[in-house]
Amino acid sequence: MRDTVSKQLLWTGVYLLSAAGCVSVSHMDAGLKALVGENVSTAIAVLGKPAETESLGKDTLYVWTARHTVVRPETRTRESYGGPMGDSTMRTTVNMEYEYYCNVRMLVNPTGRITNTAHDGNRGGCNGYDKVLKNYSEQAHPERRQ
Repeated sequence: MRDTVSKQLLWTGVYLLSAAGCVSVSHMDAGLKALVGENVSTAIAVLGKPAETESLGKDTLYVWTARHTVVRPETRTRESYGGPMGDSTMRTTVNMEYEYYCNVRMLVNPTGRITNTAHDGNRGGCNGYDKVLKNYSEQAHPERRQ
C-alpha cells in the first residue's frame, strides 16, 4: 500500500513538473501566431538569422534552431545498513549532461508572407525564443498582454 502511494506521489510530481515546463515557454504559440501574415523579414528581426531555409514548391521553409548541452554535478547517496562495517552512507558526485534544444519553423509564401508556424523543443532550449516572441506579441497586440 505504501509503495502504491509513493508511486502516485512520484507521478503527480512528474506531471506537475512537466506542466510547469510548458508554462515557461507559454509565449511561443502566441508569438508565432502573431507573426502569421507578416513578412518574413519581421520574423528575422525578432528571431535572428535562420539556421536554414529550404524550398518547398513555391513556398520556402525557414528554420531557426537553438541547441546546447549543460553539464551539472549531482550528488548521489547510497546507504547500507547492518553490513560487516556497520551502517554506512556513501556520497558520490557525478556530472549529468542535459541536452537543451528548440526548433522554430515557418512556411513562407512566394510574396514573403508567413503562412504557418510550428515549434518543438524543451524549456531550456526554447527560453530565448520564448522571451523575444513574448515581447513581439505584446508589441504587436498590446490588448493581449498577459
